[in-house]
Amino acid sequence: MTPTLRQLLLAYDAQRPRTQQVEIGMSQLGACRRQTGYMLAGIPGDEGFEENGVQAVLGTAIHEVAAKGARIMVPGAHAENLRVKFGGLTGHPDFYHEGVLVDYKSVGYTMQLEDRRRHGPKQRELWQAHTYGAGLILAGYPVHTVRLNWIARDSGEEFIHEESFDPDVVWDAMAWLEQVRTSEPAMLERDYRPDSAFCKSCKYFERCWDAPRGTDDRHVLFVEDPDAGQWALRLWDATEDRKRAERRIRDAKGALDHLRSVSRPGQKEYISGLGLDDDDLIEIRVTKGRTTPDMEQITTDYQRAGATPPMVTGEPVIHIALVKRRADD
Repeated sequence: MTPTLRQLLLAYDAQRPRTQQVEIGMSQLGACRRQTGYMLAGIPGDEGFEENGVQAVLGTAIHEVAAKGARIMVPGAHAENLRVKFGGLTGHPDFYHEGVLVDYKSVGYTMQLEDRRRHGPKQRELWQAHTYGAGLILAGYPVHTVRLNWIARDSGEEFIHEESFDPDVVWDAMAWLEQVRTSEPAMLERDYRPDSAFCKSCKYFERCWDAPRGTDDRHVLFVEDPDAGQWALRLWDATEDRKRAERRIRDAKGALDHLRSVSRPGQKEYISGLGLDDDDLIEIRVTKGRTTPDMEQITTDYQRAGATPPMVTGEPVIHIALVKRRADD
């Protein structure tokens, strides 16, 4: 049998010491608290679970090649060859040289890079990088600058965020870790939801979310907090928030339509200088109207032929909403 590329990548990753590492590392800081709690408690994953770490392997490959490049361009640098400890966690900084710590990050898409450019690093990314810095300082290496360097795999574009090493960031990360360590895993917050990529790839999915067929996985939230009134109130508040947000979006788009000068499908224009960041533009484009089956005509044609249009019945759809009581209820 000739193995597939995916199988080759996973086979290589499975034998790496860091893949076989059981204890959590600094990269786990700020991840899902429930998942981290299960890992700290040594609880095994779901029966039959198979890791799908291809994306992680690709990220690892980038790091290993970057480390080799660093040794060529900056011979005196430490690249992937330092093992540091802080707060009971182990970490392997990507790059360190003369007080500057660099943490390399790869993302799949340029749009993820744009998110970092617009909103800055995610909290867990800062926690990991600054905790690397704390570990280096503890090991006798001075750190004054922390740099995060992202690259998008689909375009090769980069974004770099740099800031001074800040002990307060490390203390925040340690407070998070202490709360996880001192709590029962099943009492910890789920920081992601069952339809997220994070949960779908988690080895504890069934322990957290598994539900009988036809039942929403989130039903376990009610099992843990059986206050129907509070859940109904949350539904009401969220529905009203969504209505207000959708109204603001319609108002803003409608007002900006005053600036439009294109009108034919395929045309688009970009408008700048509206008080936004220099890299932010308003895009206005015109597309063809959506083409959909004319069900009324199709039904008429079938009736004329004395036949019924073929139909497919899907799974039952559950609708949950707050409504006003009617007089006859």
